[in-house]
Amino acid sequence: MSFRFLKKNLSVILAVLLVSCAEPKDDKALSSQVENANSNTRVLEILEKAEKVHEHAVMKEHAWTVTVNHIQAARNALASGDTEDALLSANRALLTANASLSQADREEKAWQARVLKTKN
Repeated sequence: MSFRFLKKNLSVILAVLLVSCAEPKDDKALSSQVENANSNTRVLEILEKAEKVHEHAVMKEHAWTVTVNHIQAARNALASGDTEDALLSANRALLTANASLSQADREEKAWQARVLKTKN
């Protein structure tokens, strides 16, 4: 092979090498990549719901700080590639966000029972 040929076709050769390295070698690897992408998408969907519910609880002045911790833990785990831990933390974030909102809704009514009533 001549130097001229290599120089002229270097970009094509590199592209072929990159594609061949990037392609999964079997269906199991492809399935794993698809499953991981689906898991990441699921984590992001749960986080989005948790953040919306948490913001609603913030507006009602009844947000739990632990929810923010779980959201951050899920984002960190997702960034480090630990999808299982990210999913666990995202679910915890959604659970605590829903609980704080539920508490806020109950408190909107319950406070009235704690107010002293005066007789006129």
